[in-house]
Amino acid sequence: MQPTATLSPTPDTATADGLGADDMLRLAVERIRAEGWESPWAAWLFEQLQARCGAWAAKVDHRCNRRPGTLPPEDVLTACWHTITRFPDTILAAQAPWAYLWTAVRNELAVDITAESVLSTRQARRSSADRPDRLVRVGLETHHLDTHAPALTAAEPAPSSDGLTALISLLADGEADRVGYWADVVERALDVMADARRTYEE
Repeated sequence: MQPTATLSPTPDTATADGLGADDMLRLAVERIRAEGWESPWAAWLFEQLQARCGAWAAKVDHRCNRRPGTLPPEDVLTACWHTITRFPDTILAAQAPWAYLWTAVRNELAVDITAESVLSTRQARRSSADRPDRLVRVGLETHHLDTHAPALTAAEPAPSSDGLTALISLLADGEADRVGYWADVVERALDVMADARRTYEE
């Protein structure tokens, strides 16, 4: 059943009419879009979401290989609100709106968790920069930082860290006239990464 904009049922009357869960979600989204989040349908939808968020949070933790209870149900509720607010037409058109909503929320949270994990890993690597076993990886080869970071001459561009100095030196492969070229390449790569989404930086 596709609800029409001319009807203004309440959650109670719609339930009494025997609507299924997917039709109820469609009707709720339609009424919220027309009447705002202060409508009775918004309160009904929040109750439905809160009843599901605990189980959904557990499923996201399991999918992302995290300890059970790591993801707060409130974060799932927020992701649900974002999805409903941004994509009401898609929910209305979905053959199975609840399944669509769950899939969209699950994917959004998985991307956020992955991005946080990458950022945490990067910060951990930066915090260990002073360890004696600092490494630089080029392709499949791993090199010790302190043995591949010769001082650059005054005419050569100065990189921002010892790690970049070592990387440029390795790429130049000992050819002094190639250092400037590889310094430009690395600088351009850093510029691209600076403007990239966090999930694509690695």
